[in-house]
Amino acid sequence: MEHSLSTQESDNNVRNTEEPSVNEIIPLLGIPYFTTIMAKSQVEPPHQLVIPNSFLKDKPLPHAILPAIVTCRGKTWDMTYHGNRPLRRFYGWKKFVEENDLRIGDGCIFELVDDKELKFKVQILDGQLPEMFSKLGSAQKPINID
Repeated sequence: MEHSLSTQESDNNVRNTEEPSVNEIIPLLGIPYFTTIMAKSQVEPPHQLVIPNSFLKDKPLPHAILPAIVTCRGKTWDMTYHGNRPLRRFYGWKKFVEENDLRIGDGCIFELVDDKELKFKVQILDGQLPEMFSKLGSAQKPINID
């Protein structure tokens, strides 16, 4: 049975884990991973996170609907992986976005910790420019970084 996004989102559970809360960048584990820079469609309605095809070529995931677990900063989110569609994605992503205050331009690294139980560890990279730089540029006069 198909659920609307709002139903899926309301069914999403969050729980604390024993992992310490870490806001700094930590080394990758040396396991399969993918990265994404948050775009409008990921942090605003329809709140969709599509798993890149480049990741799926290297690490095929099931063509099925399965529970998935995403951990980040000491918390865990229960999501649903929809692998039975041309664009494979997570349902339950909206709650993760809201609780981590993700914004357009933020980066996320998703490491596949367990491919049997679909457990992902996520690191969030803040995409905000320091205030001293954010006031310098505009669409007509962009900031050039050498």
